[in-house]
Parts: sequence; structure tokens; C-alpha cells
Amino acid sequence: MQTFKTVLVNPSRRDLIKRLAVIGALGSSGLLQSVSLYGMSVEKSAGQLAGNSTWKEEEHYDALRRAMLWRVNAPERYPDVIVQASSEQEIQQALQFATENDLQVVCRSIGHNTAGAVLRNGGMLLDISSMSDISVDAKQMTALVQPGLNMHYCYQKLAEHGLIFPLAECHGVAMGGYLLGGGLPPVSHVWGKGPACYSIISADVILANGEKVVASKDENADIYWAIRGVGPGFFGVVSRYQLQLYQHPETIMQSSFIFSLDVLPDVISILDKLLAVKDERTAINLALIKDPDSTSTTVARLKIIVVANRPGNSEAEAKQLLAPYAQSNLSSLSTSRRMNQVIQFADLMYSPDRSYRNNSNNIWTNDARALLAIVEHYKKMPADSELLLALSHGRNTGIQRKDACYSSAGLHFLSSHLLWKGAENDDANNSWYKELNEILYPFATSHYVNQLDNEQHPSRIRASFSEENWQRLTTVRKKYDPDNRFFSYLGFE
Repeated sequence: MQTFKTVLVNPSRRDLIKRLAVIGALGSSGLLQSVSLYGMSVEKSAGQLAGNSTWKEEEHYDALRRAMLWRVNAPERYPDVIVQASSEQEIQQALQFATENDLQVVCRSIGHNTAGAVLRNGGMLLDISSMSDISVDAKQMTALVQPGLNMHYCYQKLAEHGLIFPLAECHGVAMGGYLLGGGLPPVSHVWGKGPACYSIISADVILANGEKVVASKDENADIYWAIRGVGPGFFGVVSRYQLQLYQHPETIMQSSFIFSLDVLPDVISILDKLLAVKDERTAINLALIKDPDSTSTTVARLKIIVVANRPGNSEAEAKQLLAPYAQSNLSSLSTSRRMNQVIQFADLMYSPDRSYRNNSNNIWTNDARALLAIVEHYKKMPADSELLLALSHGRNTGIQRKDACYSSAGLHFLSSHLLWKGAENDDANNSWYKELNEILYPFATSHYVNQLDNEQHPSRIRASFSEENWQRLTTVRKKYDPDNRFFSYLGFE
């Protein structure tokens, strides 16, 4: 949470080493919101560089470089300078310095992007994670948020007013990158009728030339269109969002089932048939996991979550939404079940153990049997590794909007996150995970740009957008960043 900020002023070398020693504890706990304790102001050849800056040749550079990412296995890419800006003025000055020194720029709010796209070879990494303010207008049901604001703190502040936003499930994800890439909340249609970016009212954007503009449906509409789904290839810096908020749900209820893998085809068949009655307030998540009672047996876990808002009768409404699943054959196929549990939205959020090495990827697909295709390969996973693989059944984010470039297409969303420890295990895990994605790729209709390993598969960035939107993005980028001051998508530099 942002209350754990530390600022070091003119640190001595001994103090700096002490603080670098705690980087592992801070990073793995997910509390590393701002890493300004590493920065020192440095003047280089073309004038004063505002904010805290750390250059490649400095002693503590690599520790800071690694702290820019949420995962341990940082790619071997090295920016020339890391600049930590805490205000719009410092962002503008950093961009001016980049222009005068012909440095390309990539912006970071928390560094949760799957491929580690904030790390590029050369150029400037502009870290704005310390910009994490939030201001709530409960009467108008809107909020002003800065890009470094994380999900956990945002939820707490909104809940104080009985309000909510379609937030991510992971505590440490920041608003900046989450919204730029579209933003997939646990239940996609309850708030905003689609991805979180549909609930952006406006944004303050600093362009490559240092100009600050407001982007909304009525002002700079092409920039507004771009920030709603563009992902890590954006051609500017969003310094503040204005967001539409929603009433906090009266009741969130969950039913869960455990199945052996041999009945998984029947489970998917039942879920496919139930799509005809699936309510937009319902989220269905089917995952392969290690059996809680066994370290070697793999099982399938189904979670069905519903959100109800009927005052005074929300629990009855939630049970009614869950009834089709309770009345199906899911119960008879399951080895255990827990029905109609009332939970809190905070129960859907988690803080991952960031001491693990990680590979992540995803596909959108129209065929839920994609999950069946990897079952045998799942059993061959390297020992002591974990795979968080989940099929969000019927998660289609709805009709694509003309005022948003977000255009991922598919009925179901299938995401995978492979976790392991030790660099000595990299080759085995990378090889196994590569094969997993080769099995899944023929099922893909599209991808979600925020969880895409475009380092390994840069062509899949383009497949995250409709062809029309991709062409328009190219045109808009040339208009606002003709000199390519900002790095494009990883693999497209």
C-alpha cells in the first residue's frame, strides 16, 4: 500500500547499501509501490534532468532495474537511465531531456506487465509509480486517480463511500497500465458493461512534445479512443484519470466445485449448454490445480460468482442467479462442493508471492475445449513448479465500442501463469511453457494485451486488436508521436 513509502535524501553509500539489501523483502511482499529511495539527481550533457535519476553506470543501477518489475526473472534489457518523476512538471522535464538527448521513452506505473515491457535496451524508463493519489466525488459517483494507485488501496477508498470500480483481482496492479490495456475485472459486465477502460470519463495526457491535453469523448477524441485499450504501446503519459464509479454490490455469492480430470469434458459440456441462461452478473472460472489433499494429483476447480444489488433481497437474488448451476449435473459430477457462500469483493483480490520466477500468457477462444487440449501436458509440468491456469467461461466482454480501441474477441478467456524458483530451472520451465502455448495457439481468436508475452510472440500484439483498430492506432501514433519518442510495443521498436 502507498503508506509504505520511503524517501532517502542525499543517502550515504552505507545507508544506500542497507536499503538495497531489503529490496527482496519489499519486492516479494508486493509493497514496493515507489522505489524513490534509490534515486539520486544527476545532471547530464543537455541540461538538468528533473526528478530522481539513475544511470546505467551507477553502482546501484541493476538493483533498481530489477525493482522496476513485479517478477524475479527480469529480462536482460537495460535502459540508459531510469527517471522517477512525482509530478506532471517532472514528467514534462524528463520528456524534454529525452528529446534533447534523442532518448526513446517507456513509462512505468508499477511494472506488472507480463513481458517486462518497461525494460528496453537503451532509452529512458520513466517511473511514475509515486503518483498514486485518489479523490472521490461520492455525489457524482466519480473519482480522480493517478496511475500509480494500486487496486487494494483504491478499493478501500471507494468502499468508504459505498462505491466500487471494475478493479483487477491482484492487489498490486496499478491503475495506469491496467486501464491502458483495457482492464479485465473479475465480473466483466456488472460495472461498465465490459472492460474497465469503458468506465474512463477523461484523462490528463502528456504528449511526446511535453504538451498536456485532456482526452475525453468531446476533446481529443482520438487520444481518448487510444487510452481505452492501447496497452503498453501508448504514445504518451497519462498523469490522471477521471473514472465513473458504481454502487457497491449488496451481495456477492459464490458456489464452488471440485472435479476429477476424467469428468472435465462433461463439465465443459454442461457449462456450454448453460451459456444460454448465463446472466451478465455471473462469472464462471474453471481452473486446473493441484489437489489440496495431494501434492501429485491434479483436479479441476469450478467457481461461479454472482453479484446482486437488489436492496433488501440481494441474497435471494444471488441464489436465483446460481440456481441453474445448482440444478445441473455439476453437483453429481463433483467430488466436493460448497454452495451459496456470501463473500466480499476483497475476497476476490489476492497478493501473489513475488519471489517466484514467472511466465504468463493468454488466449481468447470460442472453444472451451482448449482447456482439455492441455490436460496431458499439464501432467508433465516440471517438478516443484506451479501453473495457475484458468478458463473464464463465457467471459466475452461484449460489443466492441467505437470510442475504444480495445477489441479483443472471443467467448472465453484462458490465462496461464507458470511459477517456479531458481534460475537453474529456467530452461526446463521455459521449454515446457513454450510447448503449452503451442498447444493452445490454434484455439486462439485473439489475445489480451496486458497479459501477453509479446517478447516471445510479438505478432500476437497485433492479434489483440481488430485490423481496423490496429490501422487506426498506427495513424494516431504517427499524428501524436511522429518522431517515435515513445517506444512502441515490445518487438515492434
